[in-house]
Amino acid sequence: MVGLPSLERERLRAIVEVDLETLDRIHTPGFVLCTPSGAVWDRDRYLGGLGDGSIRYLRFEPRGEIEAVESADAGAVRCRSEIEITIGGEPPHHLDCWHLDVYVRGGDGLWRCHWSQATDTIRD
Repeated sequence: MVGLPSLERERLRAIVEVDLETLDRIHTPGFVLCTPSGAVWDRDRYLGGLGDGSIRYLRFEPRGEIEAVESADAGAVRCRSEIEITIGGEPPHHLDCWHLDVYVRGGDGLWRCHWSQATDTIRD
């Protein structure tokens, strides 16, 4: 069975590579992302934006260890990351973020990301 830190690394890789098959498998139907700016994107907005190129990650890499806690049916991962992202064709933005992602285990025994919260640590 895949541990949550490995699954989170797989999710980040799939986001950068726009591996929609993997992203579809790893995210619950009710997935919600709260972006560093405070916007809330549902699964369709986020995965659809990755798919159509309106959201494009040039880089999304953990900085250091991915910490995880888990119980029978719920788990969470926390890590710091470096991100280069472009949204809507704008110039790329650099972000240094903390991430807290909540995973749930489905009836099939597989973990899926349900909530993702990113907090930008860069100060003006």
